[in-house]
Amino acid sequence: MKKKTKRRELVEEMMARATPEKVFPLLCPVREYDWLEYWECEVVWSDSGVAEDDCIFRTWYPGMGGKETWVVSRYDPEKAVEFVRMNTSRVVRYRITLHPEGENTRLKWRQVHTSLDELGRTLIENLDERAYAHQIKGLEKRLNHYLETGACLREEKQD
Repeated sequence: MKKKTKRRELVEEMMARATPEKVFPLLCPVREYDWLEYWECEVVWSDSGVAEDDCIFRTWYPGMGGKETWVVSRYDPEKAVEFVRMNTSRVVRYRITLHPEGENTRLKWRQVHTSLDELGRTLIENLDERAYAHQIKGLEKRLNHYLETGACLREEKQD
């Protein structure tokens, strides 16, 4: 019998040039506007106005199966934040753990993708570890720029 559900894990690390105390608050759907130029979300529920246990927000990425709902399923300040991210085609369990290393923080980004239908299966089959590594390196560059300057790194416009 052929499995209809597909599951795949992606893991990558980055180094932030700041302590977990400074890095952790930036791993929030509201605070990501400070350091990610193209970030967009709709906060559905947050008692505090920022990330917390059971915070809910939505995003939309073209080609990813439509609008996604994210739920903060673990919120452990300066140690870890975890989201369950879902739409009609897939569920992603997204965990970011923080590990202090002197004045720096090593962050481990782990995603576990599970398909819910044929589109989800196709999306998961097409996940690319190199593209994920490239994405995390881009986030690392943007995060460190923000930590060092207090400003969002803007892409140069191409003529």
